[in-house]
Amino acid sequence: MRKIVYCLIFVVIATCLYSNEATWYKNKVFYEVFVRSFYDTDGNGIGDFNGVTEKLDYIKSLGVDGIWLMPVFYSPSPHGYDIIDYFKVNPVYGTEDDLITLFKEAEKRDIKIILDLVINHTGKFHEWFKQSDLKVEPYTNFYVWAKEKPEGEWLSWTKGRKRDEWYYSSFGGGMPDLNFRNLLVREEIKKIAKYWLDKGAGGFRLDAARHIIENGPGELQKDTPETVEWWTEFSQYVKSVKPDALLVGEVWAGVEQVSTYYNGGKGLDLCFDFEGAKAIAKGSSLGSMSDFIDTVNKKKSLHSPYDFYAPFLSNHDTVRTMNIFSNNFNKAKAAAVLLLTSPGTPFIYYGEEIGMYQTATGKGDNGKRTIMQWNVSKNAGFTQGAKLRHDISDNKNPYNVQFQDKKKDSLLNLYRKLSELRKKYDGMTSEIYHFIENDAKIISFTKGSDENKLLILINQSDVIKKIEMSDYNGEYTDILTDKKYVIRGMLAMKKGEIRILSMATLKP
Repeated sequence: MRKIVYCLIFVVIATCLYSNEATWYKNKVFYEVFVRSFYDTDGNGIGDFNGVTEKLDYIKSLGVDGIWLMPVFYSPSPHGYDIIDYFKVNPVYGTEDDLITLFKEAEKRDIKIILDLVINHTGKFHEWFKQSDLKVEPYTNFYVWAKEKPEGEWLSWTKGRKRDEWYYSSFGGGMPDLNFRNLLVREEIKKIAKYWLDKGAGGFRLDAARHIIENGPGELQKDTPETVEWWTEFSQYVKSVKPDALLVGEVWAGVEQVSTYYNGGKGLDLCFDFEGAKAIAKGSSLGSMSDFIDTVNKKKSLHSPYDFYAPFLSNHDTVRTMNIFSNNFNKAKAAAVLLLTSPGTPFIYYGEEIGMYQTATGKGDNGKRTIMQWNVSKNAGFTQGAKLRHDISDNKNPYNVQFQDKKKDSLLNLYRKLSELRKKYDGMTSEIYHFIENDAKIISFTKGSDENKLLILINQSDVIKKIEMSDYNGEYTDILTDKKYVIRGMLAMKKGEIRILSMATLKP
C-alpha cells in the first residue's frame, strides 16, 4: 500500500513539473528582433546572427525571457517572407552554426528563441513551386491551382509561367500559397518543424496563421474550420517532438475570432492580441480607456483563457508606436505600463524600448524595420562598416540606447523596471482588473486582489492633476520608486507621472 501511495505522489509531482515546463512562457516577456537591422558584426552593413548573440546581455537586461527572430531561412528578399529553402539559413545572416551558437548562448541566459515559420506560402523561386509549375510529381498539387481564374472577391490569383493555369497567391504573385489539403505538404511542413526544433529552436511564430486553407472568395479565405484543424494537428505533432515548444499565431483579427485558435486547449499556445494593441495605443495617446476596458471584458467572456492573447504595442507590420504618439515619451511610458501590467506573454518590438520612430523618408515596411539605434554615432552604433544596407531613422539623443541607459527616468529603464516587477509582484500579471472612473486624461485602475492588489495611476494630461481617491485611502509603496505614499481623499499627480502603488507581498 505504501508503495502505491509513493507511486501516486511521484506521478503527481512529475505531472506538475511537466505542466510547468510545457507552459514556461506564461507571463514571460518576449522581444521581437529583425536580424538584418539589429547589429552587424562583420562590417557589411547587414545585421547577423553573431550580432544578436553579442547583444544578448542587453536583451536580457530588459527582463526578456524569449526572443522571436523574424524570418531567418534562405530568401531572396530583405524581409525574408518569400522562403526558397526552409532547411538553410539566409547566408547574409551567417551560418547554421552561428544560429545554433545563438540558441546555446541564449539558453545560458535562460532565454528561449522562437523562429518565424512562414508556411502559408513559399517564395516563387522555391524548388517545390518550380516543379509544381512544370507539373512534375509529386509537386503538381503542392500549391493551389485553378484551370480558369476564379470569380469573386479573392485576395490574388496569378498566372503560372509554364503551367497554363492560375495559382492562388494571397500575398501576391511572388508568394504562392501551399495546398494544405495535400497530405504530402503537411508532412513536409512537419519535417521542417522537427529539423529546427532538434537544432534548438524553442518554438515558432506562425505567420499568416488564419490564411492556411480557403473555402472560397471573400470571408471564406480566412479562419476556416479546416485551418483551425490544421493548427491543432500541427500543434500535436510539435508537442510530440518537443513538449515545451511554443506556438504563437499571427491571427490579425478581433479577440472573438482569435479565440477559436485555442480550440479547447488543443490548438495554438498563444495568439497575438491585435485588438488589444489598438486599445493600448488609444488609451496611452488619448487617455481614453473605453476600448481597453471593452477588450478586457471580451477576453474574460470567451472560452479561451485570458492569457491566450499575447499583448504587444507594435511589430514589423504596423506603425511604430512613437509615430502614433507624435514622439511623446510620456505617452510611450503609459503604453509600456499598460503592456507590461497585462496578463499573458507580452512582446516588445526591438527599439520600442527607446522610442524609435519612423522618419518621413522611412516609409513602408522598411521604415518600420530600420536599424537598431545603439548610440548617436553616424551609423547609430549598428555597424563598423562604412555602408548601410538598410534604412536608418533618427538616432539623435534621446533616441538611442547609450543615452537612455544612463538616465534613470528614461523609457528604456522604465521597461527594465516593469519587467523586473512582473517577476516579483502577482498583481502585475493578474487578470483581475477594476477600472476607476476619474478625471479625463487620468488612467486609473487596480489589478489583483487582497494583499496583492496594485493601484495604477497615470496622469496623461499636460498639467498637475488633483484626483479624488477617497475610496482608496491608505498607506502605499510605489513599487516603481520605492517611495511611500499616504492617500487621504485627494491625490496630486504631476504631468506624465506614473505610480504603481502596492500593498502586495513579494513572490517567494
